Amino acid sequence: MMKESVKLEKAVPPELFGNSFESLGPGDEVEVWTWQAKVLEKHGIAKRTRIDPIIVKQKIISEERNTYLEKIPENFYFQIAEEIAALKSSGETEKAEGLKSDVLTLLQTRMPKFLNLALSPEESADIPHEEKFLINRLAFVLKSWNQNMERLLETGEEVDRGGIRGTI
Repeated sequence: MMKESVKLEKAVPPELFGNSFESLGPGDEVEVWTWQAKVLEKHGIAKRTRIDPIIVKQKIISEERNTYLEKIPENFYFQIAEEIAALKSSGETEKAEGLKSDVLTLLQTRMPKFLNLALSPEESADIPHEEKFLINRLAFVLKSWNQNMERLLETGEEVDRGGIRGTI
């Protein structure tokens, strides 16, 4: 489950979520669960924070300049998917496609860094779960490949390719 940021436009009535928002009022920005954000927006109480497509372009430039993975919010890809859907539903298909293209460029820029993290996955603690999943899968594949190569070098045994046997 993910959280996201909303900006309150009205006081939150206690009948929605109890007294958990009683100290907050209009203009306050708060992190809430995604389902709460949807409820608050549906009732006109809050506006969900949308991702500005410019941020994605800035992240691409930042990733290209740095050797380490730039920090992105935990719910970044989810917010991007929602922004693309919102753009499409408002008839801004070209903008939606541009944003999708930019995010794919960002992912391509981050990919070599994912591979580096897969070699030491314990360092991948502060990244979105979508990226953790990829890094864990890469780490598993690299570890298996390494074991196969060790076996080949030690015994001359064929390399196992996921049930398909063969030689190099």
